[in-house]
Amino acid sequence: MKRAIIAVLLSGLVLPGLGQLYTGRLRRGGLLIAAMSLLVMALLAAFFLSLNRAAAALGDQLPPAGERLSLLAKTLASQSQTGLIIVLGLMLACWVFGIVDAWRGGRPRAGGEAR
Repeated sequence: MKRAIIAVLLSGLVLPGLGQLYTGRLRRGGLLIAAMSLLVMALLAAFFLSLNRAAAALGDQLPPAGERLSLLAKTLASQSQTGLIIVLGLMLACWVFGIVDAWRGGRPRAGGEAR
């Protein structure tokens, strides 16, 4: 049981896939870490693309320095954030899968050994 708790904490609080590595499931842990890495890169790309579109929408308008951030935030809020939402949803699904799978992989089997 202690092994399952440590695996869940590693996958839930540190990085999805570490719990699988801890329980000896190297392939699955590596795949989860790779998937999360790709999703983080996709999230950053989607964010910067949205930021770039918002800056382009402002065009040549250069408001005073104190108003630039609020105007950029308003422009970002008015744009579609579908890409960001999809990537965040995939990250959440990967994170939850990592936690549940780490728990299942760390529990003792019927024979007394963990998977």
